[in-house]
Amino acid sequence: MKFTSCIFAFFLILFYSDCKKPDHSQEMILQEKIDFMGDCNTILGILGNIREFRKKSSDSLLQETLKLNRIAKKQEELTEIWKGKRIFLRSAELVGRPRKISNLDKLNINFSEFLIEEYTVTHPLSGLDGFYVISDKNDLSKKEFLQVRIFRLLKNSDPSVLEIHERTPLEGKIISVHYDGGQNRNPNLFESIYVILE
Repeated sequence: MKFTSCIFAFFLILFYSDCKKPDHSQEMILQEKIDFMGDCNTILGILGNIREFRKKSSDSLLQETLKLNRIAKKQEELTEIWKGKRIFLRSAELVGRPRKISNLDKLNINFSEFLIEEYTVTHPLSGLDGFYVISDKNDLSKKEFLQVRIFRLLKNSDPSVLEIHERTPLEGKIISVHYDGGQNRNPNLFESIYVILE
């Protein structure tokens, strides 16, 4: 009887211990979502309220011109605020060697001295180079796309060049931030942010 009770207790322990094992795949998915949301908030925090002047399909020519002027002024403020500040992203996605990089001619940097990596912030399964932002709090189905392009300048001798991963924490000091409200993207209206790091 004691032997039977011991066997029963043994299997009971195994059963409950197995039930309490964490589902690592679910934990991983949850952590990816948390990291993604945190990175999105970091990018939106850099932009501040400059997105109020993004292009809308209903804008008249006058409204578009006024918004461009406001973005130009806000752009200077963004640079003053963020230049030299450090940024940390938990799960940046490596795009690879960068595509055409716009708006870098004003930085007075000799890019031949650097290797340049391009990253983005996006949902792990989206395959996009940015993320959607809810544009109407009263209607969660209304979303607008924000393209995110992050360029990291690496010295040729930088050992981290050899440690490239598809998705990785990314930290660097901001050199420049550039925002495009979509005015220069006909027929596409999506916004974009470029962040240059060293």
